[in-house]
Amino acid sequence: ATPMPRLPAGIPSRTALSAFRGALLQREPSLAAAWRHILDPRQQGFVTRNEFYETCRRMVYHGNIRDAWQELDSDRSGK
Repeated sequence: ATPMPRLPAGIPSRTALSAFRGALLQREPSLAAAWRHILDPRQQGFVTRNEFYETCRRMVYHGNIRDAWQELDSDRSGK
């Protein structure tokens, strides 16, 4: 298999969010259920970067957390 080319620093990997979604779907039957049970259990309607990083640690997720967050936080609001 051909390795994926490395992207310049600061450009998120387009596979980071897909990989994270896959990890969520291994734990819950749908992304909606994953949002309710894993990412936003307090039902705030949003998740902050720190909450996202902590959730990834609790999930023992070893993917590219930083790039997945950058894809989620496309407006750079921090939530």
